[in-house]
Amino acid sequence: MHAVGKIGVIAPPITHALIVDALDGIDRTARAAGYDVVVFTCSTNPKQPYSKVRDPFYIHHISGEKEIYDLAVRAALDGYIILADYFFDQEFVGELLRQFHQRGARCVVLEKENKLYPYVYAEQQKIVYRITEHLIQVHGCKLLYCLTGQKDRFEAIQRRDGFLEALRDNGLPVSEEQVFYGNFWMNTAQDFANKILNGEVPKPDGVVCANDMMAIALCDALQAGGTSVPGDVAVTGYDGTMQALIHDPPVTTVKGCGQQAGQLAVENLLKQLGVQSPCKPLEPTLMLGGSCGCPVSPEVAVAAVEQSNTITRQQMLTEAYMNANHIVRLSSAADVQALQLRISEIAYLVPNWTEIDVCVCSGWLGKFQQGQSYQLHRYTDRMLLLMGTRVGEYARAGASFPARQILPRFAEPHAPMLVRLTPLHSDQDIYGYCVAAFQHAADCQMDFHYSNWCGAVSNGFRMLRSKLYTDFLQKKMAQYDTHDILTGFYNHKGFLQQLPQHAAQGGIGVLLIQCPRAESTEHVFMLANVLRLLHGGGLHARFSDSVFAAAFAGEPKELRETMDLWILRMEQALEDLKRVSPGGEHANVRYAVCVITDMEHAQEQIDACMLEMTSKTALSPFRSELQDALSDAQRRIYAFPERDWNIDELCRSVGISRGYFQRNYKAQFGISCGEDIIQARMQRAKKLLADTTLTVQEIADQCGYKTPTHFMRQFKERAGISATQYRKKYAKQCR
Repeated sequence: MHAVGKIGVIAPPITHALIVDALDGIDRTARAAGYDVVVFTCSTNPKQPYSKVRDPFYIHHISGEKEIYDLAVRAALDGYIILADYFFDQEFVGELLRQFHQRGARCVVLEKENKLYPYVYAEQQKIVYRITEHLIQVHGCKLLYCLTGQKDRFEAIQRRDGFLEALRDNGLPVSEEQVFYGNFWMNTAQDFANKILNGEVPKPDGVVCANDMMAIALCDALQAGGTSVPGDVAVTGYDGTMQALIHDPPVTTVKGCGQQAGQLAVENLLKQLGVQSPCKPLEPTLMLGGSCGCPVSPEVAVAAVEQSNTITRQQMLTEAYMNANHIVRLSSAADVQALQLRISEIAYLVPNWTEIDVCVCSGWLGKFQQGQSYQLHRYTDRMLLLMGTRVGEYARAGASFPARQILPRFAEPHAPMLVRLTPLHSDQDIYGYCVAAFQHAADCQMDFHYSNWCGAVSNGFRMLRSKLYTDFLQKKMAQYDTHDILTGFYNHKGFLQQLPQHAAQGGIGVLLIQCPRAESTEHVFMLANVLRLLHGGGLHARFSDSVFAAAFAGEPKELRETMDLWILRMEQALEDLKRVSPGGEHANVRYAVCVITDMEHAQEQIDACMLEMTSKTALSPFRSELQDALSDAQRRIYAFPERDWNIDELCRSVGISRGYFQRNYKAQFGISCGEDIIQARMQRAKKLLADTTLTVQEIADQCGYKTPTHFMRQFKERAGISATQYRKKYAKQCR
C-alpha cells in the first residue's frame, strides 16, 4: 500500500516511555490508514518559559532547537497531533497552536485542554475503575485509598473518579477522605507512606496510585518502614512503565494507556479528513506484577527480559561510540564530499533505522564575502539532500527540494513510513535536519548518544565552514603574509621584522600572552580588542591560535616593571569585560616576559620564552592550571588591593581547600597570601604617597583600610618610617 498522506506529530525530546507509547498508538493507527507519521522533535525541553530564560547562550541553543517546530508549521502535511502535556513550556505550546490555527491547519491535542482544537485523553476513569475493581473482587480489599495528582488536573480528577465509582459499584463506603492529592511525584508517595506508618490514617488493605512513579515510591517507603507489600498493603500503579515492571516487587499496573490516547488522536484527525479508521480499539493491558498479591504474569517476566536486552544493547552502543572517534572524523573533513562520506560512515551509531537522511539549507556553507558571521536563523525555502542512505545501500545525495516537502523520498511512491526529524544547528545558526525512518515507535526513543551524534554532525558543518572560510581568506590575503588573517595584527614573521624599529631608542621587552580559549574565534576577537584598547598604536602580534605578543620600548631595567603594570591593566580590563558580559570568560590567561638587549638573537629569545610558556600546559596541565590560577589570584590582589580580600573566597575561586591553597601560594611566591595582600597595599600606598597629593585618609581608603590609624601603623611597621616621612622623602615635584 502506498502512502496517501502525512500526519505530523509535534513532540518534545522522545526520552520517556509514555511518549513512546503515545507514538506507538499514533503510528499503528495512521499507518493502517495509509498515512506517513512525521515526528518533529529535538533534544531540549526547557523547564521554564522561553521568555524567562536569561542565559544568552542557552537562549541561542533553544532558538536553534525550536526551528524544527517552525518547519512543522510550514510543512505540507494533512494534519497534526500535538503531544502538548509533555512540554514543560506551555507558553510555547500555546503559541504553536495559535500558529497552526492562523494557518488553518487540522490539529488534535493529546491530553491537554485548549480552546482552539479538539483534545483527547485515554479512558483514564475506566482504566482506574478496572484496577480498583481487581483489588476488591480478586483480593477482597475493603479499605482502599487513592493517591492521585493535583486537584485541578484533568488526569487526577479522572483517575480519582474511576476509583470512587468502583467503590460505589462494589458496595463499599465512598468518602473523599479516601482520596489523597499530591503532584504525581515521589515525595507525595513518601509523605503518604509516613502517614500510614505513623498511624495518622488507618492502614488500608490497598492503595491505588495514579501513576507508576508514586506507586514505586510508596512500595519502597512502606517496606522501609516495616510494612509488607503486598502482605500488609496491596499497591497498584498506572502507566505500565518499565521501572514499575522490574521493581521489587514488580508493580501491578496498566500498560497501553498512551497507545490508546494516540489511537484516539489519530481517529479524531482522520474524522476531520473524512477517513474511517480501519483499526480495532486498543485496550490497555492489566500487568500483574505481584504488588497487589497476584502471581507475576508472563508479560511482566517478558518485560524484564526486554529491559535486560535493552541495557545490553545500550552498553554495546556506548562501546561503539567510544571506539568510533566520530567527532574527530567529522570535524576534520576537508571538503563537502569528505563530510558526506564520513556522515554515512557513522550512521550506524544511530540505532535501528531503516533509512537515514541529512538535509541542509541552501547556502548552508555561508557567503564568504559577507564574513564568517553569516548565519541562517531559519530553514530555507529550498533544502538540499546532503546524504541519504537505506539499509543495505550506498549513501546518495540529491538535488534541492522544497522545504515544505520535508524529504525528497516523500515525492516518490512509498509505503507508509514513521520518520523522526531532529535539528542540526550550532546554537541559533541553522544548518539543516536529520530524518531517520523506523519500523517501530520504540526505536524513535532518543538518548544522549543520539544528541551527541547530532552535535558531532553539526560541529562537522561548523568546522568545514570555518575551514573553507579560512581558505578563502588566505587566498584573499596571501599578499599580506606578515599579518594574521583574523585580527589584522602582525604574525610572527611581521613582528620580528618590525621589532628593530621599536628598539631604536633603547632596549625592548616582549610580553607574551597565552589564552587557550583564544582558539575560538570569539575569544580571539576579545583578546585582540583588549590589546588594541590598552596598547594603542604599539606593536602587537598574534603568533599562533592562542598566543599573542606586545612590544614595549624603554630602558632595560624599567621594562619589567612597565610590563608588570601593563599586565595589571589587562587583568582589570578583562575583569571589567567579564562584569559587563558574564558569559565572557578569560580563565587561564598566562603571561611570559622577555627583555631583549641583543636584537641579533631576538628571535631565539622570543621563541624560547614562548616554548617554555606553552610547554608547561602540555607537560603538566593540572599543575600549570593551578599555577595559573594562583598567579591570576595574585594579579587580582595587586590590581585591586583596596578590596576586602577573603582567603576562603580566593580558595573557592581556585577550587581547592584552604590548606592546599596556602601551601601552594607560599611555595609559588615565597610569601603567604595574607602577607602578600599587605604587600600589595603597601605598594599602592607608596605610589600614591609619592605621585599624588591625596590625604592620608584618602590613601587609606584607596588601599583597603577601614581606618587611617590602622593604615599608618601598618605602613610604619613595613616601611620603617611613617607615611608622612615617606612622602617628604620620595614625593615628586607637583606638576
